[in-house]
Amino acid sequence: GQQRTFYKDLQQPHRSIETSTDRQASVVGIDETSVRGALHPKAGLTVHAVFYMILSHCDIICK
Repeated sequence: GQQRTFYKDLQQPHRSIETSTDRQASVVGIDETSVRGALHPKAGLTVHAVFYMILSHCDIICK
């Protein structure tokens, strides 16, 4: 089979993450080795906060 790249594997989820999470999550950056995301809670004590995260290729695939 055709070997897919990390970047290509993330294209479809990147397009739909905002709608599937009611805009509480978004992808703010993507490259060949990592994805940078942001969480935007709509309720609770952290409603005005934004939480950023970085997931590396190994965090997702190697485990």
